[in-house]
Amino acid sequence: MAEQEHMNAQQYQRAEAVTFIESLDVRSLFTEPGLGKIIFDSYNLSNPHQFIRKEKDQKYVSKVVGDAGLSANPKLGVTDIQTLSKKICEAFVNEKEETYFQVNELGKYSGLLWNYVKNKKYEIFKIQKSMEPVAEEAPLDQNIIENKNFLDEDTCDPWERVEAAWLITRTIREKDLHKSQPKKKSKRGPDDALPLEIFLNKWPSLKHPSGYKLVQLDFNARYPDAGELTEAKLDQLINKLQVLKETKGGGDKNKWKEDINNRKMKIVSNETDFDVKIASKIKLLSFLMPPHDRANKLIKTTVVDVHKSMILHVQTADAINNAIMTRSRMLKSLNKNLQPTLTVVGVDFDHLDEFICCINNVKWKCDDFLTAFDRIFKSYFVLDVNYPYESEVIWGVIQRHLYQVDCNVPSENTRWLVNLSCIDDIDEVDYTPENNHEEINNVQEIVDNNNNPQGRNNIVVINQDHENIDNNNDEDHADVNNNSNNENHEEENNDDETPGKKNIDAKNHERKNIEKK
Repeated sequence: MAEQEHMNAQQYQRAEAVTFIESLDVRSLFTEPGLGKIIFDSYNLSNPHQFIRKEKDQKYVSKVVGDAGLSANPKLGVTDIQTLSKKICEAFVNEKEETYFQVNELGKYSGLLWNYVKNKKYEIFKIQKSMEPVAEEAPLDQNIIENKNFLDEDTCDPWERVEAAWLITRTIREKDLHKSQPKKKSKRGPDDALPLEIFLNKWPSLKHPSGYKLVQLDFNARYPDAGELTEAKLDQLINKLQVLKETKGGGDKNKWKEDINNRKMKIVSNETDFDVKIASKIKLLSFLMPPHDRANKLIKTTVVDVHKSMILHVQTADAINNAIMTRSRMLKSLNKNLQPTLTVVGVDFDHLDEFICCINNVKWKCDDFLTAFDRIFKSYFVLDVNYPYESEVIWGVIQRHLYQVDCNVPSENTRWLVNLSCIDDIDEVDYTPENNHEEINNVQEIVDNNNNPQGRNNIVVINQDHENIDNNNDEDHADVNNNSNNENHEEENNDDETPGKKNIDAKNHERKNIEKK
């Protein structure tokens, strides 16, 4: 009964609004002293009739008429706006209706009166929304309160008790992280999220050396279907990116070729440590997915910026704090926040000893590079922070391609993800540097047979200029290399396979010829 009465009241209100709009005399809105009367009089006195300030006066007329219509019906519809635009043209005889309202071939509305009413209705909606009473949060369960109090004590002993309390209090953390947050991370400003330092202080167990285990618990609870990071998945991603790079025309195909070959040499070398190989593969991503954005109007993001944002290298553990502070100051100058950072320690990038996840002043030591990389990625989600702006696109591809997590993927990733989905996986990814297949085999043979510093120096020579394997090699050996290069070029010219894919049978045939010689 009450619902029926409410519907009847709405219908009566709507009928009144229609009657008001249909009977409205627009001229009467411009009779009171003021700007409206001046505009109306000057229009009628001009010969031919026209607005003196043209679009400014037309917008003012749209405002006056639109406000009159909204006063009768705050939900002014398309038919109402069309009726009002006709009445404007009746009052201002030389005006055209399409100036105030029109519909194009696609059914899209436009016009000065339409735009004004649309914007005004949105303002009214926001005001009404802000006036709605805020729903009171339900009181917390006593069990949740007790476990939160235990975590606040920051005893972290026994650790099994900490993990149990952490799982019970997950709903509180979700509320802390998601209060008044934009749905898309890319639209958040530096002040939108709960400041990371405040969150870490509110949940001090994260500062414990085993705090990464709590991140893992939250990530598993939030994304139970997420995939595991493996070297095999990373290899497949790199292969697909290499195929995409090969299909590009112009200079992009050979861009950063020397840098890519340097990393590949480390990956295929038997002397390279496993962690360095994985770090080199991650570094390859910055060359295969080069940046196209800018930090601001003056600063363009470079490939170096990208891989530094993903892997921060320092020579000693004592240098970590200074490196983090330097990056924090740089980001602050760009009005951006410092994000969780993967820091590696070693004399150079090819000799890594320590792997540390740095989250503000919190440091989690990891046993290997792959584990550290996995923990950094998951901390972005559990702590609900943005990816580093320099490598946001790469992280988005990693998120979808390696972890199968679909939410909050930046729109810039769409092109990459669509193209990657069109390429099939292969059995074994070939990291042999381009145009240097035979030279690499010869260098590896020197290193394996002689196992001396001279062999190591030969690898460095190829990494630097890709011209000579060893100045001390005899002429016959050089002839073999030249012949193999010529064969490579002939086979490449006759290759009808998909660009970017390797002809493994042809390579094996080349190697057999060299062995016979």
